[in-house]
Amino acid sequence: MKTLLIALMCTSCLQLYAQKTITDSLNKRIDSLESALKEKNYSRIPIGDFDKNLDVHVQSEVYNAFYKYLAVLGLILFGGGFGIYRSLQSELKKQVDDAVSGNNEANKNSLKDLADTQNRENNRQDILIKAITDSVSLISSKQETFLSDVSANVEKKISAATQIIWNDIADNKLRNAKEANYVGGSLARELNDFLDNDSVILTMEKKQFLVDALMRCLYATSESELKKSGYDKYNAMIELLKKHESNIDLLPETYANAAIALTNNYEHYKNEEDKKLSIDCCDKALLKLKDYGIPFVLKLEIYSIDYKKAYDQAERDVSLDQLRRIFHAINNNQSGALFFEALERMNVDKKVAYLKPYLELIEKICSDEMFTFKERAARYFVMPQFMKLEAYKNSFFDLINEASLSNTQMNGTWKARSSLIAGVAVKPEDVGMEISINGYDYTQKDKDYINAGYIHYLPFTQQATINFYVFNENKEYVQTIFCISQMQQDGSWKLCSNYNSDDRPADFISTADNKFYLDELVKI
Repeated sequence: MKTLLIALMCTSCLQLYAQKTITDSLNKRIDSLESALKEKNYSRIPIGDFDKNLDVHVQSEVYNAFYKYLAVLGLILFGGGFGIYRSLQSELKKQVDDAVSGNNEANKNSLKDLADTQNRENNRQDILIKAITDSVSLISSKQETFLSDVSANVEKKISAATQIIWNDIADNKLRNAKEANYVGGSLARELNDFLDNDSVILTMEKKQFLVDALMRCLYATSESELKKSGYDKYNAMIELLKKHESNIDLLPETYANAAIALTNNYEHYKNEEDKKLSIDCCDKALLKLKDYGIPFVLKLEIYSIDYKKAYDQAERDVSLDQLRRIFHAINNNQSGALFFEALERMNVDKKVAYLKPYLELIEKICSDEMFTFKERAARYFVMPQFMKLEAYKNSFFDLINEASLSNTQMNGTWKARSSLIAGVAVKPEDVGMEISINGYDYTQKDKDYINAGYIHYLPFTQQATINFYVFNENKEYVQTIFCISQMQQDGSWKLCSNYNSDDRPADFISTADNKFYLDELVKI
């Protein structure tokens, strides 16, 4: 019995020791796990798997310790008796199960809290990682945009700076061309090479002026000199036009100069393609500058060539119709600048031996159209604002001098022998009006009335006319007196004048309604 009591006491001690040891061991392991979790020494795993693995692990640790001490107890019980063993085993198992169950439940709750914390941490990290990823992506995108913008701006600034330099060089070449009057084969080659240089960056305006300068140079330089520089004069002009027309907004002057070359070619070879291209260039120039006089003159020359070289009368009639249509367009154009440019071009081409016959032919077969054209030009040039301009003033005097040269028989003094004013006859004793003519200068006197200025003869086919351009003593334009004129068989001069408006008399009639002056004058 003593032995059994001792065994029982030993067993109780061992039980308490085993229980304490198991509990201490589990607490240490829990503390270790908590410490590891607090230090974030863990791996990210799904919560469900985490709970399952944790249960298995805890149970494994508890039962390993239990069975280790159970083996020791078995030895004691085996030595102390199987009955005691059964009783102690039941009690010990109950206590161990209670301890394990309590600790396991506490561990589960603790680890669940840790798992929730881990889950929140995972979510927080996911949000943080997403925010970082989005920020990196945004920064990367902004960086690429910034670098692209910087690169584009740098290239733009470099291009602009380079363009300024090239434009300055172009300006210098244009100045040199102008100072050389656009003459020289080497000048043509220099301008052409500069235009063809792909590394040269120029504004559209500079390209326009360079092409125009080269076109002028090819036109103004002699064929022999251009050949030394490898150019065929007219072919080079045509090629220049075709080469740049599609990529440069060419100036109207460039088209006009090309049309000059093509017209000259047409006159020489009568090639229909040259004619077609020339008219096309004229139309394009007029499309850009609607009152540009030179293209109108070139078209007149083309159809004059057709008229002169026509196969038969039918072809001549077609050409004459085209000429009249061009004059109709000119005379319906309200811009006075057209007349100055057109007359200037006519005067230039009259000095060219092979073009002069065509201009003379125009004046012959379209005389009335030419007189209308010249009258409108003179009436435009005589205005005070244009008489102040030397070029316009000279053109005015060229026109009236040309007319006076073909009417030299009018020079002298003419005295009225009869006069009607607004249908009322002036008494013979009161008739005293005189007109003195010297070239294009005239002076009119009638008692105390005197006016002076310039006379312009316009011998239209249906009715010869005269314009008196009246100037005051300060040589300032005052008015235009529109008249019709007729030389009688007896040599007298019949003149019907309108002093009151710009309407020209249609017939030699003076009435109270029209208020015209009707005079018959004889030379004295």
